[in-house]
Amino acid sequence: MIQHNLVPSELDLQKKTFLFTKYLKANKKTGKYYVFDSECEEFYNKYFDSDQLEIINGLTCILQDRWEKIYQAQMDSARNWIRDNQSQILRDFNDLLFKECWDKYAVGNISAYEMESLCFYYHEHELAHLNKNKYGVIDFDSLPSEPIVDTYFKRNGHELPIYKIYKIVGTVIGKNDTRSSITLLTPTGVVNVKFTKDYFTMYNRQLSEVGEDGTKHVTEKGWFTRGVKLLVAGFRRDDTFVAKTYKNTGFHQLYKITSIDEKGNVEITHDREGVMTDE
Repeated sequence: MIQHNLVPSELDLQKKTFLFTKYLKANKKTGKYYVFDSECEEFYNKYFDSDQLEIINGLTCILQDRWEKIYQAQMDSARNWIRDNQSQILRDFNDLLFKECWDKYAVGNISAYEMESLCFYYHEHELAHLNKNKYGVIDFDSLPSEPIVDTYFKRNGHELPIYKIYKIVGTVIGKNDTRSSITLLTPTGVVNVKFTKDYFTMYNRQLSEVGEDGTKHVTEKGWFTRGVKLLVAGFRRDDTFVAKTYKNTGFHQLYKITSIDEKGNVEITHDREGVMTDE
């Protein structure tokens, strides 16, 4: 949706009047009147003739037909401006359409385009030049097929293992909601990553909010959507990477990689609005 403002400042009142009228028609119709609340009355008195208003049963009102004449007079100014500037408006609008399309589809590099359109990398992986030493990342294939016990702790007379934790990175190419797992394309191959059911649900779900227009808008897609780049902590068990951290591990088991620069440095985030984790 185009969010940019093509309306000049000299038509600011006409724009406000248009939105004000839209609000009246949707919320303030009573019989043949519009019945104002305090905000409507404040707006009206700031810009228009208060002598056109009526007080009925203690409420400030205006006849719908009377307001329509005031509204149309304001819209005439806007129509005249559109008529006089039609060519420039069309050019500006086309430029905005092009920019919106460019920002949506032309951000990234060849590898990112390949993943989005083909679900694989023909050229090198987007994370091929990640600074592994800096972020403590290791190749999945170099890990032992069984988890390494780092230490033990006692609970109810039993010794329970604390496994050594590693980090891997990759791009999501698939998921299995039933098994709470994802398929991650790492720079060296495909890896299946397993989460607990609750953890998977938290980061799989799509976030949305209700806007001022009353409709629901998506604020963030789930992190297990194809093409999302992730850093996952855990250990290898056979051919699966099990996402896992402990209270004193020092980092979370999942991060979303939001950007990577030419030197292999990345920006990552663990937080999602309204999502709490206890690791």
